[in-house]
Amino acid sequence: MVELLSLVLAVLLGFGWATAAVPHAIRPYQTSTAPVIDYNVSPIPISSHKDYAQVYQGRSVKRAKLIVEDGEVTIAGVTTPAALVNGTMPGPTLRFTAGDVVIVNVTNLMQNRNTTMHWHGVSQRQTPRADGTLMSQWPIAPGKWFEYEMHLTTEDIGTRFYHSHVGSQANTVGGAFIVDEPAGNPYNWDEERILDVLDWWHKPDEEMTKGLLAENFKWIGSPNMTLVNGKGLTADLKGEPYYVDVDYEKKYFVRWIGGQGLQYYSIGFLNHTPSMIEVDATWIKEYKGDSVIELGPGNRIGQLLRTKSEDQVKKDGLSGCYGIRLESGWRKPPTNGWAVLRYPGGCPGGFTPPNANNSISLLREEQFGWITSELQPLRDYRVLRDDEVSHTYIVDAHQVKLPTMTPNATGKFRWKGAEDYTYVESFPKIPYMIQLYGGLRDRPSYERAMHPPAGIQKGYDSVSQTFVARSSSVIDVVILNNSSFVSNNTEVHVWHFHSSKFQHVASGEGDYSAEALRKAREEKGWKTPLPSDMITVWPGTGAGFYNKTIPQGTSGSWSLFRYEVRADQSGIWPLHCHMVPHLVMGMATIIAIDPERITPTLTFYDDPNYLLFGRNVKAPYTRMVERANARGKGEYEGRGKDAQDDGRQINGQGEEEPH
Repeated sequence: MVELLSLVLAVLLGFGWATAAVPHAIRPYQTSTAPVIDYNVSPIPISSHKDYAQVYQGRSVKRAKLIVEDGEVTIAGVTTPAALVNGTMPGPTLRFTAGDVVIVNVTNLMQNRNTTMHWHGVSQRQTPRADGTLMSQWPIAPGKWFEYEMHLTTEDIGTRFYHSHVGSQANTVGGAFIVDEPAGNPYNWDEERILDVLDWWHKPDEEMTKGLLAENFKWIGSPNMTLVNGKGLTADLKGEPYYVDVDYEKKYFVRWIGGQGLQYYSIGFLNHTPSMIEVDATWIKEYKGDSVIELGPGNRIGQLLRTKSEDQVKKDGLSGCYGIRLESGWRKPPTNGWAVLRYPGGCPGGFTPPNANNSISLLREEQFGWITSELQPLRDYRVLRDDEVSHTYIVDAHQVKLPTMTPNATGKFRWKGAEDYTYVESFPKIPYMIQLYGGLRDRPSYERAMHPPAGIQKGYDSVSQTFVARSSSVIDVVILNNSSFVSNNTEVHVWHFHSSKFQHVASGEGDYSAEALRKAREEKGWKTPLPSDMITVWPGTGAGFYNKTIPQGTSGSWSLFRYEVRADQSGIWPLHCHMVPHLVMGMATIIAIDPERITPTLTFYDDPNYLLFGRNVKAPYTRMVERANARGKGEYEGRGKDAQDDGRQINGQGEEEPH
């Protein structure tokens, strides 16, 4: 019956209008794949043949395929079930050039779990359905696939990555996504190395998710290991480190990807002093003041590493074998790790760490603010002024303990974001984007947000539980690191915004105010806001790491970013802590941009299966080509004939091969 109703809806939508029931998605910790029908969708118009082809004129169209599947990973003699991408962890690297139209088919071959794929840091301008979250789409059901279409621009240049946005799958489901400059990079290097950092627990992600959401709450604990490109050493130095092979007297661009799920790492090359040239996909003026970088979950840092001469390596007496140290901070107990820089013929007997105890610190201590305020963008851009700001949105994040229904339960813990709201995957039951296309009553509303009930901040729609913004405006978003209602302290959080880049204005300790912002700018060196899609909120005055506490309702610290809202950014954009367990426990909010502009963007070439759970979904370009071929023409009514589908498939290793 469920399948029949879904089929009827798909057929009706194909003709342009439908009213039918829509199933909500199974959750990643359920075993049944049968959707439950309990929501109705209002009529959804599909515009009458809006020819889309001009979008592709003169652009290269490239395709890739990623398969998410159940697997096992054995590290240091311990085998653990894990979801994998194309059979590996991390998954294959995808590499494109600004200007490309990219279509990635993500197929879910897991037995009983949904998935999605988010393209972390990619600006989904005019393609909000490809964001890869449960806000923007139905999850991909077992045995089904979804084609994500992205139109890459110069705004997307840099180091990015992809990962699942369901449950705790991001701990293992992810990989590098690199967008190159079309005319060459601003810095010169000989070769590059991609180093993807992962936290590793000897337990499946499903088990961790269940424990985090249970009434008998079970914290996941610190990771068992720190991995680089899937390899690492345990606390007692079992396992195998990842070897970064280099040659003498060359310049390497090292792309660090913060694919880890929890820890905030300091990273240093022993006996080397690389500089820094990229932060979260923004080129910066070469920074040589500190060769130790700090990498939180979701961050990406680019370093220029100048290798030694053969004589220097011999003089060091280390057999061409240099440690790369990773040490977690702001959390107890720490998780530390190693990778190895290996010169030609180096490490003949393997790698022996300079310290037999992996828990001993070799790098400097973590520090509030790191050196973020000192970093300068390489290229000129328009700095958003204070007098342009029309609204300030406050995200007051804090941890709470909720009442339970189970006698003698240990407790149910959650993280709250804006207006005491806790994000969970089961809300909304219909993804916001589907709500907008369907015209559902509870979809985000700008009018409601501008006229909130008493006690709710202006700009927040308490019905849809979203912030709402309109284009041609500038907004400030202040993230407060409020004291935990459980422990009265604070910890580090690294937040990610899913739309395009914002400008990190400042961070400070204590409560936020206009005066606090002024002092941070004048006394702490916050002069030039750095464009980014990531922002760290450090623990500040209530740091649990230092056994400090502060009263409930007060802030240990704050961070402020400024965002220019543009018309091409219409969509539903999550803002969340990128520490996976914190997101699972609800540390997120949503910013809806121009929600009233969403429905008209549904075009003749959009797949109506997008509106249904449990269906394969084709990209608009795929459907356009199919319709053109069905008409027996090699071009589309005389338009778009310059669009070149190069007929090649990215195999995931940065190479291309025929279909």
